[in-house]
Amino acid sequence: MKRRGRKRKLGHRHRSGDLIRIRESPALRAAAMPHRKGLKDPLNQLAESELGRLQLRGKLEPQQVAAGQEYARLYRSYMATLAGPATLTNGSGGGSIDCGGCLGMVGAAMCICERRKREYLRAHAAIAATGHSHWRLTQRVAIENLPISLANVDTLGIALWALAQHFGLLTKSKKGVLENIPSTTASSHGLHLPPQGRR
Repeated sequence: MKRRGRKRKLGHRHRSGDLIRIRESPALRAAAMPHRKGLKDPLNQLAESELGRLQLRGKLEPQQVAAGQEYARLYRSYMATLAGPATLTNGSGGGSIDCGGCLGMVGAAMCICERRKREYLRAHAAIAATGHSHWRLTQRVAIENLPISLANVDTLGIALWALAQHFGLLTKSKKGVLENIPSTTASSHGLHLPPQGRR
């Protein structure tokens, strides 16, 4: 008669009969993840997004990454209002704001849907001023979290500097180098952007 129950697990055991558990290093596990390979600091939380990985590789500045993250937040907030519920969460206070289901309040200053739309469209316009290819790369990296070729990083950087300028994220040190325009594309659209950081 066969013994019933779960099969005995294979592996080396202690004298007590307990399996010897191999402690895996979190750093080694993180370094083995496909999206973290090749990074000097695979445990850094920035490695979870394509924007963050570009910063860890020295291709983007922190202000550019922060601008991309804020743009993605505005995009998702606006998307949530399209065919969304009447009551939307107000992230700042933890409560909720009911715009009345937008009945009679469409476009009003108190309508949270309209406010989110305005904030997103203003940020979108800041990118659109740099050109369609810049906007498309920003969508791909900041919102879709997809990689791009190194040849397109400078183009992405121009759009992110425009966003950083729009959000007021540029520090005094960066404002001091706004006169250095690294791209004829940026110049043609009236943008004064600092050169890409290199490490």
